[in-house]
Amino acid sequence: MQPFERLRAIARWTRGLDEESLLLEAIDCLADFDDDPAGLVVACRRLLSYHPYSARLWWVCSRVIGSMEPRMVAWDTWDQIRNDATASYLHSYLESDERPVLSLGWSQTMSSLAGISPGREIVVLRTGDDNNLSRSLREESLPIRVIGAVEVAALDPVCVLLPIVVSGGGRVFITPKIFESLDLLSEFPAIGVAPIGCALSENVARAFISGNEALDLRDLPTSAAATFAGPSGVVSRVQFQQRRDAPDAPELIRSLG
Repeated sequence: MQPFERLRAIARWTRGLDEESLLLEAIDCLADFDDDPAGLVVACRRLLSYHPYSARLWWVCSRVIGSMEPRMVAWDTWDQIRNDATASYLHSYLESDERPVLSLGWSQTMSSLAGISPGREIVVLRTGDDNNLSRSLREESLPIRVIGAVEVAALDPVCVLLPIVVSGGGRVFITPKIFESLDLLSEFPAIGVAPIGCALSENVARAFISGNEALDLRDLPTSAAATFAGPSGVVSRVQFQQRRDAPDAPELIRSLG
């Protein structure tokens, strides 16, 4: 399949389904533009027009577009995704307390945590963000319990896991539904979950936000989470706000106007 034919195939990818497979397809596609810098810029612009809502796709494009060796950087990016240790660090951080973990929504990181912590109960609070939550959990074949808001008080979780959509320039963003759930969960310690690719440069994060106004993303209040789990461990909020997974990528910003 030719590179631009693959771009058309990726355009048909269904939103919200198996983001890692989407990223692999995008990486494989971008690697084919190794000797075509102009084509690479066009490819990144088209990928983000097809799937602007994936912060990690912005991360992929940010890493590849300014590289002198796009193919090598593209596949190094995939290695980083496959070797992301966020779930392992979470497991180690929580290992001494056997109480349930409450997750707001579901993601690959939560799935990985469930896989390496078979003795721990992981409970998902349905927030209304994920239309594919039930399908995703069925495919996991894991004993994950989904609860509503009225059941939270009786749970006594060791912590609440807050999926981070994107961060950049010292700001951390979550979905509106998770933002609305914060008051309900304020008595429990919370950990922001930001796997590799969620922390963009300030300029790229700003482009991501402006390109996704319909998502209505909200700033995570400073008081909501003191710690954040990521590919380098569980760190303080100050340390997390300094994290940047990709360079600034001015070529990408210019190409998006």
